[in-house]
Parts: sequence; structure tokens; C-alpha cells
Amino acid sequence: MPGPGAHSRRDPARGRFLGRKVTRLPWQAPRTAYLFTAAVAAGDKAAADALWDGLGDAEQADVLTALGAQAKTATTATWRTGTALGDDHARRFGAEACEKALAAMTALLADPPVPWELPQCSHCRKLLATAIASFSVLLARQRGLSAEVFAHSCRETAAAAART
Repeated sequence: MPGPGAHSRRDPARGRFLGRKVTRLPWQAPRTAYLFTAAVAAGDKAAADALWDGLGDAEQADVLTALGAQAKTATTATWRTGTALGDDHARRFGAEACEKALAAMTALLADPPVPWELPQCSHCRKLLATAIASFSVLLARQRGLSAEVFAHSCRETAAAAART
């Protein structure tokens, strides 16, 4: 299991991410993931696009890993409150994305983490990020949080990470 600050690692022989250190400062990928999720929750497509489009491939992989961790945390909190979850969200996402992106989503949300491959298509990477962030928003709404409150919480968490 990766230590603190280790979100994923790429196995060059397989092109898979397994536990590599983040490419920027350790808090940058989770911070960006929270800001991206806040933009998705607020319905601000322009802000989400601007955040995502400013990232390189390695940074996108780090943010996808952080988004997966956020969704797993939200899933754990939702299960604790007794809310049942289906896989409709993954099915809807799968209808729009390539098979590699769907496999990456499944791997990113798996517990324990499993190896995954970064989709080559930039459209599918953005779709993957949006789907995972939307899944976190859906989980928050199932716990009774409005999208606005959840977006605010994500922005506050991102701001706190920037101060540390």
C-alpha cells in the first residue's frame, strides 16, 4: 500500500498506474481534484474544463487517482449511513466512454486499489474525471447534502490543502 503522498505509480512495462508519487507537490493532485469536483457539483462546466485542460497527462493521472480516492471516501461514508448504492452511474458513464476508460473507473473505485491504465483519448480522460466527480456528488446528495453545500465543502477542503 502506498505511503503518504503516494497516489499512484506507473509500471512502464505495462503502462499501468500502481502507486507512483504525484508529479507536483503532494497536495496538488487532491487539491485539484477537490476544485474539479466543486466545479462539477456547481454545474460550472467552464471551470471544470479550465482546470482539466490545464493539466498534462501525468497530472491528469494523479488527479484521476485523487478523484478515485475521494469517491471511495464518499462511498464509505454513504455505506455508514445505510444508503444503498447501485451501479447505474457506471453504466451511464460506460455508454459514452471507451472500454479502457470504463476499466479505469472500475479500478479507481476498487478497494483495495488495483492497477489501471490511463485512457489515451483526452476526451475519455475528461469524461472519466467528470464521471468520478459526479459520482462523489451523487453520493453526497444521497447523504442529504445539496450540490451547493458539497461544492462549498470541496472548495474549502482545497483551500485548506493549499495552506498546509
